Amino acid sequence: MTSQSQALDSISVLTQTVDRPTVISGLGRVLPTVTLALRAQRSGQIQQSRLHLGQIVSAREIVGYLGGAGLDAQIARASVEWTRTQAEVKAAQRALEIDRKTLAYAQTTKKTLIQGELALKLAMANQHRAQSALNALQEERVLRSPTQGVVTQIDQAEGSLVQPGMTIARIEPLNGLQLRATFYPAEAGQATSQIHPGMTGWFKPLGSGQKIAIRVQSLLPLDPQNGALPVILQPVIHATSHQMPRGWQSGAMGSIELDANQQTVIPIPTRALVLDQGQWWVLVWQEGHWQRQRVHIGSSHGSSTDIISGLSAGERVRVDQTYLAFHHQFSLRYQQPD
Repeated sequence: MTSQSQALDSISVLTQTVDRPTVISGLGRVLPTVTLALRAQRSGQIQQSRLHLGQIVSAREIVGYLGGAGLDAQIARASVEWTRTQAEVKAAQRALEIDRKTLAYAQTTKKTLIQGELALKLAMANQHRAQSALNALQEERVLRSPTQGVVTQIDQAEGSLVQPGMTIARIEPLNGLQLRATFYPAEAGQATSQIHPGMTGWFKPLGSGQKIAIRVQSLLPLDPQNGALPVILQPVIHATSHQMPRGWQSGAMGSIELDANQQTVIPIPTRALVLDQGQWWVLVWQEGHWQRQRVHIGSSHGSSTDIISGLSAGERVRVDQTYLAFHHQFSLRYQQPD
């Protein structure tokens, strides 16, 4: 081995390729697919409200009532009407019973009996209509949650006057959450192009220590300003358990890692890299001296960094005092301006 070879071996390394699984990283947040509104069915005043922010409510759970002079008067009139129709039914039943008894003694004709039966049917129909009207008014008084979820906004508090269709509160469904993520293109421009529906990975909510298995559901159009790729993901639910994983809750933010295909890279010591004017460079031994060579880097592993492109296997890369040598060569080419 020549003295030059020994000197090169002491300050440089020979590159070689390795196959690594590609991990595409991004940031995401769990958001509701839709927020449902609890709306007033009629005009009135909110009474006995049981709503508070962050409250978890069940589907159709009673969370308050509507009242007010106008609604109370309507319910009172409907109640009086229902009581009146009840009395009419009872009177028609007694009259028909008498007609049936007297028919045996020929004191009542069949025509009279038929008229009594029709009168009873009419009284019962009127009672049914009155009962339905009263039930409808009483149901309109009741404020019920439209779904199982979390109360995220209260628009009208107890005592407020509302009109039909007015939003009283907003509720996020517990089973209607999705993970919205954003992935930015890598320097080589290949990472985001590998993302596809069905791709799996992990979501790590900040501060929770959880690691939730996820799957890509769909891709959204690229952001024309920065080339970022918005992606919608869902948790991977095991067949034996239909429950959402712990940590999967609205507003949770964290990091995302997707597992892509294996990629052939060239790992080099990180100290061999030089950042100059926003670009990464290395020094490669060519034709008897060190030459600058631009590279595109990937992920780091300990004290080494993967080179995605810009190097070939078998090239000699300088790792000792690289930064000084890089800028020393630059200073040799520098010329004082006139």
